Amino acid sequence: MFEIGKIYLSDNKIKNACQILEEAWHSGKNDSEAGQLLVRAYMLSDKISEAQKVLSVLHSAGEITGEIEFLTGMLAKQSGDIEGASASMYKAIGFDGLSSEFYYTCGNSLLELEKYPEAVTAYEKAIMQAPSVKEPYYNAGVAYIKIKDYRNAILKFEQLLKLEPDSKSSKERLQDYTQRRAMNKWQKSIYMNQIYNKQNDNKIIFKCCRYKKYFEKLIKFWS
Repeated sequence: MFEIGKIYLSDNKIKNACQILEEAWHSGKNDSEAGQLLVRAYMLSDKISEAQKVLSVLHSAGEITGEIEFLTGMLAKQSGDIEGASASMYKAIGFDGLSSEFYYTCGNSLLELEKYPEAVTAYEKAIMQAPSVKEPYYNAGVAYIKIKDYRNAILKFEQLLKLEPDSKSSKERLQDYTQRRAMNKWQKSIYMNQIYNKQNDNKIIFKCCRYKKYFEKLIKFWS
């Protein structure tokens, strides 16, 4: 019965999955796993209160796992409780030894919730679990950009390009933030004056006292 419900859920036959998983849950067999799958089915059916009841039973039984914390976070997010969702997601990624896909999914949710340092942690754990899986590298790079850690963002895009040399988006990101990092480093080391050329759409042109070799790169970056 439980396995049939699992198949229904994977096939997106939500109504059938709910019926079968409810029977499995109430029968007392496979309580934890059946409960977790039932929560997923309820969430997909927008049955928020029912999902909360099942999660409450799992929590009270001491069945606290990464998956349960993740579901708690997803349910809080679906209910509009952003802080609660973030807290539960962060607890979820604190469990070690879970799949790369699990950490990647948590990272995506944290990124969407604008919890960027926590998203970085999730993506790094996803990469650690499966270094050959491409997807976490790009999103980790994006999360690093959000916290202005351009050095690690560049590193992630470089690592992704080794796995996927034809990734256009990674090449563009890498070029963009390599230039930005070079510019930031350069700005700190030299004196600059900004001259505004109003006859050329107010484009910023830099008049530099030295390091003229960077002039074309900066103009290209700001164009």
